[in-house]
Amino acid sequence: MKPRKLPIIGTDQFALVDDDYDGEWLSTFKWYLNPNGYVYRPGFRPPRSSHQLSRVAYGESLIPPKAMVFFKDGNRLNCQTSNLQLHLYAGTNLPPGPYKVRSDNKLGYRGVRKTKEGRYIVRFFNQYAGTYKTVEEACAVYNELAHERWGDRAPQNNFPPLDLSKVEYV
Repeated sequence: MKPRKLPIIGTDQFALVDDDYDGEWLSTFKWYLNPNGYVYRPGFRPPRSSHQLSRVAYGESLIPPKAMVFFKDGNRLNCQTSNLQLHLYAGTNLPPGPYKVRSDNKLGYRGVRKTKEGRYIVRFFNQYAGTYKTVEEACAVYNELAHERWGDRAPQNNFPPLDLSKVEYV
């Protein structure tokens, strides 16, 4: 689908949206660029809140109040629905960045530590998530928990994916 270019007032830039039924409607508004790089239109009726183009293009009525729309390619001017991704409860539920392990981590894997008995304990957000025989199994469990919480943006331990149905909980 060919994108529609929406001119941004005060700049020589354009925002991209899908040229379907929304493209023509969105082109009837004046769009501005805020200091953070988001495209918005000011609201005129009380409470005079502005509307971000990314939220409007995603479907503002479908987005819960604390959710946030992210741009897959990182370009805040590309508001095509194929480039937008919804993350629930933004701010408290975002993955930490940059994705580094702590300097005192002896194993080098997020959320996994070794016991004196040689088993591996998984902790996720200070919650016990189980004890496993191998570090690969423990990392796979952590990766699954991180993916459930943050989706594709989740920080992962670098192990090939394991079939979690075969992982034995000790």
